[in-house]
Amino acid sequence: MKMPHTFKLHTPAFLGLLGLAAIYLRDDYNVIDAVAAATKTTPSQPPSMNLSYSIKPKALKEGETETIKISVYNPWTNNTVSISATPELTGTHISQNGTQATWTWKVPLDYLASHKASPTVLFIATFTQNNGATAQLGQPVKFTLGENQPPSIQTISSQDATVGVPLRFKVIASDPDDDKVSISGLSFPNGANLSPAVLTGNQWVSVFRWTPKQADSETTTAVTFKAVDNFVNPAQTTEDVSITVHPASADNNGIKSLKIGQAVWDATASTLTLAGQVMLKQNAALPAGLNLRFMTSNNQELPLSVNQFKRSGKWILVGSLASDQVPCTIKGQLSIDGTDTNTPATRVVKRTPYPCAP
Repeated sequence: MKMPHTFKLHTPAFLGLLGLAAIYLRDDYNVIDAVAAATKTTPSQPPSMNLSYSIKPKALKEGETETIKISVYNPWTNNTVSISATPELTGTHISQNGTQATWTWKVPLDYLASHKASPTVLFIATFTQNNGATAQLGQPVKFTLGENQPPSIQTISSQDATVGVPLRFKVIASDPDDDKVSISGLSFPNGANLSPAVLTGNQWVSVFRWTPKQADSETTTAVTFKAVDNFVNPAQTTEDVSITVHPASADNNGIKSLKIGQAVWDATASTLTLAGQVMLKQNAALPAGLNLRFMTSNNQELPLSVNQFKRSGKWILVGSLASDQVPCTIKGQLSIDGTDTNTPATRVVKRTPYPCAP
């Protein structure tokens, strides 16, 4: 969030700081301030100039526009004030209304390439009497310029999928300049889709969904995700993910597939609620020695498992989990007497902490 910043400097201290000076007149052997000489009065308060603008948390980028509001206090009634800025940078404009002025600068896209350094702009208020005597106030502002930085995509491990079993995982991107990010996919397999990116914390999150068909069995597909910021001169990055599709098991002791229908994190209780069902083939019963364990999409084992199921195959688990262990996407794996079935399942976890485990 931008925070307003205001500068205020008075004549004596500031003129000494910059090495600027009011224009003086010589009257016999006495040096007299031109404004004071013209008015023959001493103001109760010295003239001053305020600059107000937003301090950016990061460098001003090429293509962005910066605005500075200038306010001048004029203690004399019979003189005029002129507000200017030097040097006159390409893309700058200043408009004045009485003792107020607005200065804007739209930074050219090639500024750094042609100038090699960030500029310092001097804002000047010139007080002029009817007799032509003048005095000045000035204040410099140094700008820090930087190029637009590309977003980054959180590393996604290779994925295993099974024919007929939904595959889901998150694609998470962030931008070092805090720009809005859009996420898209290249070379998607038939039937796959990606949800629009949604801002969560300071990350942009999309969800990839795909249910492989029989024609996809025993294939490996390379999917490319692309993250692009919305800056006037956009930057982008890509992440490649390999998806290997396994055939549906011929028997698996009567197990057709595993479904994870619910995955919700409760930050208050530090628990992860999981629920789903073991889908059985017609006339099949749950095999003895059946166990369901869970892991991250990167196959990091979690201290969560289920070994009790209803006759219908339905199951539910409310397990304690440290917040830094909560995965973005959870993966379930069935096993019978310690041997894995070919029926893994995945589910995107809702209400995950920031950041969630990959």
